[in-house]
Amino acid sequence: MKPKVLFFLTRSDALGGAAVHVADLSDSLSEIGMKVTVLMGGDGPVRNLFENDEVEVDSVPFLSRKVSPAKDLFAFLYIIWRIHREKPDIVSSHTSKVGMLVRISCYLLGHTNIYTPHCWSFSQTGKPAGIYKLMEIAMTLFSSIIVCVSKHEKNVIESERLMSKSRVLVIHNGMKVVREPKNPSDDKELNFVQIARFEEQKDFDTLLSAIDLLRDRSFVVHLIGEGPLREKALQKVEQMGLGDKVIFYGQRRDVENFLRQGRVYILSTHWEGLPRSIIEAMGAGMPIIATRVGGIPELVSEGRTGHMFMREDSQALAQSMDRFLSNPKLILQFGKRSREAFRRKFTYDRMLADYLSLYRALLDHEI
Repeated sequence: MKPKVLFFLTRSDALGGAAVHVADLSDSLSEIGMKVTVLMGGDGPVRNLFENDEVEVDSVPFLSRKVSPAKDLFAFLYIIWRIHREKPDIVSSHTSKVGMLVRISCYLLGHTNIYTPHCWSFSQTGKPAGIYKLMEIAMTLFSSIIVCVSKHEKNVIESERLMSKSRVLVIHNGMKVVREPKNPSDDKELNFVQIARFEEQKDFDTLLSAIDLLRDRSFVVHLIGEGPLREKALQKVEQMGLGDKVIFYGQRRDVENFLRQGRVYILSTHWEGLPRSIIEAMGAGMPIIATRVGGIPELVSEGRTGHMFMREDSQALAQSMDRFLSNPKLILQFGKRSREAFRRKFTYDRMLADYLSLYRALLDHEI
């Protein structure tokens, strides 16, 4: 019998890191002979990530990111029924909302579960941290194994003494190998790239303020992504008179080409787990400029592969951009080190090997 793996995602409307993570793992596990089913809330564009016909993709009725007691109860009952019917060998949930429902379901069914938060809910700004922290503390009663995508995530949960160390693992995100970056050019305009959804997590206000501080310099910032706040960002660019500095591209499937043609990668954000976009940019040989939050310091070596700035510090972001504008030779030096760091620690093959080791231990009842 093929080992059966059941993945859960909260959302199907947002093409974020957690969704790509599950899609990549599902494809690889199917290729090595496992039977994979992915369940998620809704029928959004995330479903298009699963192109392998051997991977079953289905919806959890009434499941959404928004809290709704009645709908959440129906989603919870469906999850219990589905796990009972499928009788999977491995149950893996991703992101907090569905992670709670799945962990309680597995506890009631006597089933081991793996939970990957991709960023603790109580670490996210704009949310009542105390309430979310109490919820995570309560959820440790129902948690078998927690996989953190960064050491920072593990340190946070251990500092709160939420779970024993033996049940909390770190498996860094990894990305598939990106083609070698383009040859360095003598373009008069330096291209910066940011790939991010236009949602409250990403800090476009700080990025636009930094661009405004450098409006007299010659550069262009390419923004790839969709989301509910995109129109607001477009309006702000127009109001600030930055139309010649910022280009919006929407959601794209040729992201790799943007990374290979760009020179420096930027991620201005409020909170993160371990952003896959930075890892992909490292693989493309790009220096990184990013907010110092979450696991980003585990990716960026300050002054060697890039620069970090404190949250909402537009002046520091502008200064980091200006370092590369003033000395383009640094781009090659930082970019080479960035790609080397990617190959050492953040490849997809390394991540897959770590997950397979965990799954084998579960299948062999060693955990």
